[in-house]
Amino acid sequence: MNIEEIAFADGMVKSVSTCRNHCEIFFLDWREVTWRLRFENVLAVENLNIEGEDIHRLEIGYQEAYVARVRRLVDEPDEEMNVYNFYSAWQDEPRLRIVASSCTVSSVTPGEYQSRNADNENCEE
Repeated sequence: MNIEEIAFADGMVKSVSTCRNHCEIFFLDWREVTWRLRFENVLAVENLNIEGEDIHRLEIGYQEAYVARVRRLVDEPDEEMNVYNFYSAWQDEPRLRIVASSCTVSSVTPGEYQSRNADNENCEE
C-alpha cells in the first residue's frame, strides 16, 4: 500500500518514534484501522507534540525550502528527499514534518501495536 492511499482526515497519530536513520509512526484512521508508517533515510523530524491529535491531512512536498534547509544543515546536498507534512484539524501549519527518502506502509492489529510498544522494539535496525 502507498501512503497516499490512507485516509488521514479524522485520524489520529498514536505514537512517533525516531532512531538513527528511520522514523516510525502508528496512525489510527477513522475506520479504526491502525497503520504503521516507516520512513527510511530520515534526515529530520520536527514533532510539535502530535501524539493523540486529530489529523486533517498529509501533504508530501518534493522540492520545498524546508528540505533544502535540512539538506544544508546535515550536509546531505545530493540526497533525494521528500518532506511529509502532517496537519492537525485545528491549525493550518504542520504539527509533524519528516524529511525522508521514502515511506513503507502496513496495517497492524491492535495486539501487534500494543506488543510492539510494550517491548519498545521501535529502534530495530
